[in-house]
Amino acid sequence: MNSIAPLVNEIGADDGQKVIQLKDKLSTKLYFSSLYFVTVGVLYLWGYWPSFGINILEYIAVTDILKLTAYPIAVTLLLLLLGTSLGTIGHNREEDESLEHLSIAELEAKRLKLRRRLLFLKGGWVLSFIVALFCDTIFLWSLLPYSIAMIVMYWLRDHVTNISWLPNRNARILVVYLLVALPFLAYGKGRIAAQRVVEGTAYTYLVSGVGDSSANSKPETKMRYLGHAGEHLFFYDPKTSATVVAKMESDKPLILKASSDQIRFDEVLPTLRRHALEKLISL
Repeated sequence: MNSIAPLVNEIGADDGQKVIQLKDKLSTKLYFSSLYFVTVGVLYLWGYWPSFGINILEYIAVTDILKLTAYPIAVTLLLLLLGTSLGTIGHNREEDESLEHLSIAELEAKRLKLRRRLLFLKGGWVLSFIVALFCDTIFLWSLLPYSIAMIVMYWLRDHVTNISWLPNRNARILVVYLLVALPFLAYGKGRIAAQRVVEGTAYTYLVSGVGDSSANSKPETKMRYLGHAGEHLFFYDPKTSATVVAKMESDKPLILKASSDQIRFDEVLPTLRRHALEKLISL
């Protein structure tokens, strides 16, 4: 009995050490995950608010960042996850295993075919990027994050081959792409949202509650709601291109209404041509 007791104590000590190590690893992962999502939230805010001359970090605490950015970032992440998941549906492990039975000539033919596809994709990225530079902010930031994320992912894929909790290669590439793309997409989504407010293509306008909100004025001339931080309300005045900061009053209701303006497809090409001509003239 006396010889068994030290063994039991030794096993208990080892289990306790493993629990402590697991707890430390979990705490580290939670810390870096929180830091990552806070960074993504800050990038979205930096993409949106500087367009109106506002440093929103002066009005909020760190804990408010996730509250202000949770919805747009969650929507972006879900759409990105859906798109990248659909892109990996047709690939399976059997296709990789079947390559082992091919001859050298067949492998070389497949390699050349894959190389042509990659060259075509790279050419498409370069061409799209050049076209985007001659277009407006919305088109540019709808394309640029994906191109940057793809380039970074190709560079990182050789450095993330050993992930114990993600043995599947496709899942590993998917996760890496999501983590790389989300910060760029968050900033781009902020820029796009701000540009749509300025251009009057998607915004919420003030019906009554702050400043001049005459019922007779047209919606496109009324102040556009940008957001709030604590007790501060932010509006964009399209008539003067100025940003209005007001204090929230508990006894005075704030009535807002979403604009009915939507970008029609027949308006997209004329807009792109106009921006391209403006760029060419300015060169």
